[in-house]
Amino acid sequence: MADQNVLIPVKLDAFVFNKPVCDSGIDKAKIAPITQPNYSFLRLGAGYLQSDIMHHVDLHNAWPSDRNSRFTDLGSFKQFRNRQGVYLHWTMPLVYRSGIPKSSPPSQPPSSELPGVTSADSDPTTPIFPDAPARWLVIRKIDDMGSIQPAEAAKYFKKVTAWVVESDRKWQLEELREDVDLQVDVSPFIYAKSDEDGPGKKPISLDEQAEVFIGQRIPLEDWEEIGFQRDRIDLKLMGSSNQLFADYQPHCSNVFSMVDNFEYLVDEVPHYLEQAQASYYVMGWNWREAKDIFHVEEDNKTPRLDRLSQMNMEIKGYKGNKDVTEQMKEWLKSTESTRTVCHGAIYQVKWSSVNPPKNIPGDKYAALLNGTLPVAVGTTPLDALTTYADAHKDIEKEKTPKRLETIISKLERYLLARDDGVETQFEAADLLYNWNYLRLEGGQRYYISGGGNTESGADISPATRTALAKLNSSQAFLDAITRRIKQLRWKMFSEWWKYCILANPMADVKKKTEQEVIRIDQLIQNLEEKAIEVNETITKSKESNKSFLPGTRPTYYQQRDPTLLVGGVKSGWQPDFLETLQFRLDSQILEDDRTTPISEDGDWLELLNLVEKRIPQVSKSMKALVNEFALLNRRRTEAPGNLIEKQPPLFHDQLEVDKDDDDKIILGPWRDLWNDTQPWFPLFLEWEAEYVHLHYDKYWTLEEHKLSHGVATKLHYKIKDGEDLAGYFKDIPLEKRDDRSLSGRVLILPQPSFSLEAKVKQFFDDTPLVPDCGLNEGDENFIKNKLRQLGFISAPLAGFTSHLLTLEQGNHVKPILKVPETGELRVIPEATRNQAGLTAAALGRIGIESDVTPYGTSKRTPSTQYPTFKPVTHGQFKFSKLNIIDKFGQAITVIDQRPSLTPQKVWPCISDWYKPHTVEGIKGKEGLPNIIEREDENPLRCEYVQVPPSINQPARLNGAYIVPREESPETFTNKNRISSYDTKSPFWRPMNEWDEPIWGWVVVNYANNGIQIFLPDGTFYREIRLGGQNRSVTSPEWIPFKKPENPKLVLNPKVRQLGLLVEKLGNNAYLKEFVGMINAATVQLQSPPSAYAEFTSSLIGRPLALVNMGWSLELASNELSSQLTDDREPEQYLLPNPPNEIPKKPKRNTYKFNFKLGDKERGFDGLVGYFNGKDPSDCKLGDALNLEKFYSHYNPNDLVPPKENKQAEFEFLRLIEQKNYPSLESFYIDPSSVDAEQYETRFDDEISQHAFGALMDPFSPIHAYSGILPVKEITLPNWTWQTAIEKMKAFFHAGPVLVVKDVPNFNPDKELTADKPVTKVGKDGKSDMSVQLPSVSGNQWAWLQPYMMDPVPDSSQPTNEPGKTKPEIMEKYMALTIDAMDQQSRVEEGPYTAIEGYLQLADPPPRDKVDK
Repeated sequence: MADQNVLIPVKLDAFVFNKPVCDSGIDKAKIAPITQPNYSFLRLGAGYLQSDIMHHVDLHNAWPSDRNSRFTDLGSFKQFRNRQGVYLHWTMPLVYRSGIPKSSPPSQPPSSELPGVTSADSDPTTPIFPDAPARWLVIRKIDDMGSIQPAEAAKYFKKVTAWVVESDRKWQLEELREDVDLQVDVSPFIYAKSDEDGPGKKPISLDEQAEVFIGQRIPLEDWEEIGFQRDRIDLKLMGSSNQLFADYQPHCSNVFSMVDNFEYLVDEVPHYLEQAQASYYVMGWNWREAKDIFHVEEDNKTPRLDRLSQMNMEIKGYKGNKDVTEQMKEWLKSTESTRTVCHGAIYQVKWSSVNPPKNIPGDKYAALLNGTLPVAVGTTPLDALTTYADAHKDIEKEKTPKRLETIISKLERYLLARDDGVETQFEAADLLYNWNYLRLEGGQRYYISGGGNTESGADISPATRTALAKLNSSQAFLDAITRRIKQLRWKMFSEWWKYCILANPMADVKKKTEQEVIRIDQLIQNLEEKAIEVNETITKSKESNKSFLPGTRPTYYQQRDPTLLVGGVKSGWQPDFLETLQFRLDSQILEDDRTTPISEDGDWLELLNLVEKRIPQVSKSMKALVNEFALLNRRRTEAPGNLIEKQPPLFHDQLEVDKDDDDKIILGPWRDLWNDTQPWFPLFLEWEAEYVHLHYDKYWTLEEHKLSHGVATKLHYKIKDGEDLAGYFKDIPLEKRDDRSLSGRVLILPQPSFSLEAKVKQFFDDTPLVPDCGLNEGDENFIKNKLRQLGFISAPLAGFTSHLLTLEQGNHVKPILKVPETGELRVIPEATRNQAGLTAAALGRIGIESDVTPYGTSKRTPSTQYPTFKPVTHGQFKFSKLNIIDKFGQAITVIDQRPSLTPQKVWPCISDWYKPHTVEGIKGKEGLPNIIEREDENPLRCEYVQVPPSINQPARLNGAYIVPREESPETFTNKNRISSYDTKSPFWRPMNEWDEPIWGWVVVNYANNGIQIFLPDGTFYREIRLGGQNRSVTSPEWIPFKKPENPKLVLNPKVRQLGLLVEKLGNNAYLKEFVGMINAATVQLQSPPSAYAEFTSSLIGRPLALVNMGWSLELASNELSSQLTDDREPEQYLLPNPPNEIPKKPKRNTYKFNFKLGDKERGFDGLVGYFNGKDPSDCKLGDALNLEKFYSHYNPNDLVPPKENKQAEFEFLRLIEQKNYPSLESFYIDPSSVDAEQYETRFDDEISQHAFGALMDPFSPIHAYSGILPVKEITLPNWTWQTAIEKMKAFFHAGPVLVVKDVPNFNPDKELTADKPVTKVGKDGKSDMSVQLPSVSGNQWAWLQPYMMDPVPDSSQPTNEPGKTKPEIMEKYMALTIDAMDQQSRVEEGPYTAIEGYLQLADPPPRDKVDK
């Protein structure tokens, strides 16, 4: 069984093309004129170069048929009768569209390369892109000879006819006969082979590519394999420069498709049938055995089972089948080569030259689109789908789609955020917007491996810390170099392109180009040298520190192009296209059980003999398949039970499409029957939009507002209140607006609809108790069973952002050729322009960075004052063209493309992200959509989609807890507790893993109506209470504990910063507002983790951490610039000045982006309030924050009962709102002019410009919301708060209290310190250091008793010096245990003692003293 061939199924479709099909109307599918790729645009001379080799499909004259150039010769107005007939197209399986591992292992491991540096060496890890079958046997079997019309033509036809399609036949234009139809009989193709084809053969030049065609069809009886006696190509689907080549029938004629026009000759004159019914069968193979995907090299011993896994293939019936035969097992173990045959069938195709097919889905979808306009725009396919479902659930007429749309609308929130918890829904809804952005790699960062205290840095040596910090600094610098080199490579390509599109470049252009090329080349060279040096440093550091493990830095983001969804239109991709490919072996072919086999039928016998004679390599398999084709043409045959031995072809089946009310499966039509139905396979979408740019400062504001389906308010850009766009633009002529026409083409891929099914199934499977979201009984089963009936297609508006950046997407010529077999990059000789410095060496710098092309001189310079280039998108657009094209050229137009004074309009369903807001603040217009143009008849209808501000290049919002850079060596003293600092370096830097970001703790002491301040390690510092003569009382430092003896703990800058805060809190109004803010926040913050309940401090109040944080907005690469020649200067820039600008020019007008810290509605956010940081030049260690005001979302008035008076305004508290949001300017550090240390310094300098002091919940992260980038959160490591909270003492002021016995005398050895535990005593325990207090549980609490002690004189200072004041009496504390008191009433002897002190919750006794 090891020699059996692999039989791969292909989906065969048949399209009938005749006059009635071409004579469509306004609400029917059109037949697009053939638009083939124009390879003339690949020519590098005389200004031929174009950014895309294919124009948009022109539908202005698509109907009636006498105006359609596909049907009628517009020169003679005669029909192309040879083009009418049945068009066959076979869809190539996924295995031929993706790379597979090489069949032979590499002789040497791949050499490591520096990031961003392109190697010319062969890469042994490059996957193989398989060759598609180059031979196709197409069989037509006329089902009923009586169906032929005219009847007298039957004698000219055989029942069985066959052709061979040579897909790899290469033609030069001069080789083609005059009767060859260039649009139907052959296909234009890029032949990019760089080596000579054979003896005496020269490679095709770029200028000759427009004259290269492939494909040929020959009757089987006239065909024989002659191999390289004719010109051939290597046919790889991934090697074609045309993305549509394999799937768009007009582009692959006689390659992967053919037309059967039912031609017959009468006296050498061609005639054509008017009517017939036929079935078709195709079989494909590779005539070169080495090109077969199952060919393996001799030294490759990979079993077939492993190769099948690599190619995502399996034997049909194999999955889950335990009855696999021994022969199959042997076949799967084999390491030998075998052959592949692709095969597909379509049965009972009815041809008529005068009647259209009975069912034309394209007409149905065209009527739908021109009726209910089921078009939606969102950020992602799922976002657009839920928007569409919500809008159409009430107007949908068909019962099943209507109910599906209703269910999806109810599930929207849960599909996007699958969790029952409200806070988690809020958080997931925020994180959902991360998918609105493209993610780009942010670089590497190294960490120290290991657990325990390593995480907090307790056991990390200073040398290791220094090494890790230097390694990360070097790695960040290398990542910056990599990104910059990539940008410069494209810049080199841009210069080449802009020069080549000029017809006759002038001398000054040549000189300017040469200078720029030299500059770019030198920059790349310098950066590559730096990369080598830095990479060596990184390698040495990693080798000497094996505990350093790589991680990732935060990613960069860029807003995705809007996603368009068209509902009600089903995709043409088969539902199992992306699944594991089910193939068969020879032995699994179904056998005909007729008494008279087809081998005895004359028509079939001739075919079988020809197959055996002309195709000997795979004739055995093909003859068996022909026999099966005849069998299945006669009767429908299902799979024989669960037996693996015999299996029908993959597409000879019926898919489940529904279930009835009794849960019985309803099957769809047979997939290999034509079913009197024209195929519908939407392949690509072409769009055009009119975009109007709205000035950033004039129109836009960042505000919080409730979205239509949101669970909380969102921070989002909107048009300012008081602005009416329609009223303003009504008086501005079209030619004076800042508008652009944008367009693009995008392939319609199968993923979106399939991912929705997976999302819905995952939701119900992973949610045992479905939340109460309004689902009715049976809705769960209904959506599971019927979801595939909700047809839709979706695609991004690819090219939207590129056009705003003066770039174009498309298939275009590139100066670098990548050899598919090796991955080697070679410069095309014709691409060099030595006179402009564009030599082969310079072009080699481009590498693979040539995907998009610059405008250059291909577009006109703007006639208005506004630039074409937009560094930031902020505007509105409406559709002016929306065409869906299927693989046979059927086209659905949402907007009629014919010229009209009243063009059609589209009112799409718009998701929350893109929905225009309503007019506010203008009487009489409130509630109307705030858009460029409103209809007078129906002003509520919205034609425009609003695109909020978004940066048009990758960027990231940096956020980190920050600490001051190393302190100066100056010794701290009581006289100078604010340390000086080197102002030449940035004051702040982001914390490392071992840094302590917390500079203090705040605990509300509700028992004493005040707050307690603790040092970062949990040591008590001071207490401030409301009350007293000045209505607030600040305790002395450290009381009731002894002052710590460690000067680093007492005199460090963190203590000084705490002291400055305490001074502010000593103001009664400040303290009252501060405590009110904390109280209001405590109600909103989410519950602390359960582990916190184990700490004694949890009984007093919630600890809040004081930290410093910094923020910055970083571009991944240098600021982009206009690629349009002679474009106007942008109104606003992203950078204040270009990097390395010499001499420095005045600062440019830049974008300033507001952002919000924290959020009141989101309990998962930990920010309570923040202080603004001082200007870095004014910062000192211990005094770096502006404590005059503090900002918070939490209003103390929220806790005031309704009937009580609320504070009208606050003196020190500033509620966070739009007018006081902080703002950021973007920055970029060019690695060309700095080293690794300078790069880090400048990065720290940027984050120092936006420093804040924050009061936060240590258990929750702080979030930053910008509206232009995903939500950024920063989280405290657990170790930063665990030890400190464990050390905090829970105590409060008590007294005065009368006791019957005096307290014991002060014992200096028992003086209370923060580090000395106050342990519990047993229930009956007594102590000589005790006090008896009523109503206090003695074994839980301790009494902290103050003692007033005389100061110890300093012998070094005279005691009677004039002007010297006597030292103050010192207050010291001693912890007393509380003796147990019985409840017996008695009168104790006096005198009584009144005491005042603190009650402290006693620490648990040591573990070794616990009574077991």
